[in-house]
Amino acid sequence: MIQLNALAHSFNPSTELFFPDWEIKTGQQYLLLGKSGSGKTTLIHILTGLLHPQKGKIIINNTDIYALSTRNLDSFRGKNIGIVFQQPHLIKSLTIYQNIEIAQSFAGIKLNKQHIMQVLETLQIAHKSKNYPYQLSQGQLQRVAIARAIINKPTLLVADEPTSSLDDENAAIVLQLLKHISQTNGSTLIVATHDNRVKQAFTNQYLLQ
Repeated sequence: MIQLNALAHSFNPSTELFFPDWEIKTGQQYLLLGKSGSGKTTLIHILTGLLHPQKGKIIINNTDIYALSTRNLDSFRGKNIGIVFQQPHLIKSLTIYQNIEIAQSFAGIKLNKQHIMQVLETLQIAHKSKNYPYQLSQGQLQRVAIARAIINKPTLLVADEPTSSLDDENAAIVLQLLKHISQTNGSTLIVATHDNRVKQAFTNQYLLQ
């Protein structure tokens, strides 16, 4: 279960972002909506342990994540939170397999080649495991980003505008994969988007004003 309690953050004295309390049950799938400037990206960064809020708490699996030390927060995030950014942000000098492998290493999880290949197979990119990012299409790169995000079977899977740079066919594939993986792994899924193609696929919504 994930909880947001009395959460607020500001980047300057004249503007403060307030986030409504939010309780998400394990395995639920939510769409995060809001107009430009409402704080979607800020909330994504707070939820994933990348930005310390000035007020309030984030509770994930009964853990107040911002009560953890920096080192313990990094470890917790690696094991419990998967992030799919708008752009894949892969390491260009590493193969696709190595880009996934390093996510296990950073989380302090024992390397498991079989599991990595199973995940790549599920996403239909196992045949690209020895390729480098520049050799893949945009849709394939986004699948690699998903593979990296889910390799450690996170409690929380967050996707920030995952379809904005994709055509209709690849956008539908990525969205279906995210929802399927969430259901299969029992992960809570939160997708932040402006993309109207995504909105029809979710019944649960969290709206920022």
